[in-house]
Amino acid sequence: MLYSSSIKSRVADLHAAFADDSVDAILATIGGFNSNELLPYLDYDLIAKHPKIICGYSDSTAFLNAIFAKTGNLTYMGPSYSSFKMKEGQDYQSKAWLNAMTKSAYDLVPSQEWSSDPWV
Repeated sequence: MLYSSSIKSRVADLHAAFADDSVDAILATIGGFNSNELLPYLDYDLIAKHPKIICGYSDSTAFLNAIFAKTGNLTYMGPSYSSFKMKEGQDYQSKAWLNAMTKSAYDLVPSQEWSSDPWV
């Protein structure tokens, strides 16, 4: 069984990041399986008043979709912090990430590489 911090602690971390004007982006460190338990406790008014780039994948999809649905703020289904350490496809991923963060529209071309790096 995998464990994470308490719901209260994780929600407090997210709220602090959204409230901090020096924070431009929130990037999930990795996926998981329990972000859905945070949804009833998120302060969607706070999040709406302090829009940020927020990105993740896998388990993060639950709060990304909730934030978009409740606030209308854009969220990004994309790489997590751990993805930026992949051996293959790093140039592609970095360019795609920068395009998504800095351009209003662009053509996304599929990568020709795949990475299946070990998690240890």
